[in-house]
Formats: sequence, C-alpha cells, structure tokens
Amino acid sequence: MRAVVKSVLTAEEAEDLIKDSLNKSFKFSKNTPKSLEKILNSILNIVDLKVQKESYWRIEKTQPFGHDWHLDTGNGNHMLWCKYGGTVLLTEHGNGGYLKYRKNGVEELIKNREQFDLYFHSMPVN
Repeated sequence: MRAVVKSVLTAEEAEDLIKDSLNKSFKFSKNTPKSLEKILNSILNIVDLKVQKESYWRIEKTQPFGHDWHLDTGNGNHMLWCKYGGTVLLTEHGNGGYLKYRKNGVEELIKNREQFDLYFHSMPVN
C-alpha cells in the first residue's frame, strides 16, 4: 500500500521541525511536536494503526545525492516490527527529492516530489 498526502505541513511547521529536531531520533510521546502529530493524524486517516513503543520519527538532512538504498525494516531485518514508513521533503531539493521503490528487483523512480507532501507506504512496500 502506498499513499501521498499533499501539503501535510506548512513552511513554518517544517522550519520548526528542522530547527528543533535535525539529526535526532525521537519516540512518539506527549512531547511530540504538533507538526509530527499532524503527520501522524494524516496517516491515521489512511490506515488503522497503533503506535508501538518502538515507533520513532527522525528529521535528517539528506546529502546531495540522497540516502543509500535501504529497507525501513533495517537492511539486516533488525526492525521487523516496522509496518509503515514515510517521508516528507521539508526543504527545497534541487533534484525534486527523488524517491525509489523496488519490487521484485524492478525499481520505480518517483521524480519531482513536492515540498511538504507525505509519501507513505506499508512494509513490505507494494
């Protein structure tokens, strides 16, 4: 399952997340920023899920050429509890913030993602 939620955040919400949370991982708690709750609520409008104690969120600064290929369950399958993943571009990205999915050895490239759109998927990605 895959879904896109357009404009899940505002520019101000994205700035606040970057300012307060860059390169840190956080568990969902009563101190979760409102903007992250907003993203979670958008996800809950798509699927019925329960946030687990292992669930976390992370704001990362992507390198110019992005992340290496990885699985949201961990490349060593150490996070098999992960049932869903998502990504939002918080800043402008010169190459459109490409996103790749792979199924049965075939890659699908999603180009020209829009800033503030949530790309959300179940695991394994279909």
